[in-house]
Amino acid sequence: YENIMVAPIEIMSGIVETEKTPEQKKLFQDISTYLTDGYKKQISRNGNYKLAETEGPNTMKLEAAISAVQVNFDDLNWYQYIPISLALTGISRATYSDESVRILAEARMVDTQTNEVLLRRVSLEEGLEIPDDEAPLEFKDVKPALDAWLNRANKQLTLLHSGKEASDE
Repeated sequence: YENIMVAPIEIMSGIVETEKTPEQKKLFQDISTYLTDGYKKQISRNGNYKLAETEGPNTMKLEAAISAVQVNFDDLNWYQYIPISLALTGISRATYSDESVRILAEARMVDTQTNEVLLRRVSLEEGLEIPDDEAPLEFKDVKPALDAWLNRANKQLTLLHSGKEASDE
């Protein structure tokens, strides 16, 4: 493969669309835009692949969705909450005992010609601890976790290009 196309990163929310506040809608859009643009920049900088804007031969498409997970970080059974598809639970104010933001991401690379899934990835990222003041979750609360994924993207792209499995380390 020579090219990677990035589909807009989806925020799959458990909140019914008509019940989302304007602040939640803005947060979801900000996260999607930040990650989508960030992955495009990483692909362009990496040099192993060209950034594609359309599907075509020798092109993979990154499809991803993210969510916060309402389970204790030390709970080894968190994986049970991951659906088979890319549909995820909602992003909301974290309610953990240590009150830190945790985001679950699911991603896959798909051949744009055959729709064959080439790689699947699930990642759980922990962000900053946030005060227990009932304030709504803000972009600044999730940005550290998003930045951690983007910072690993260059390494993952290099491993993918070499034919090795990219790790979450």
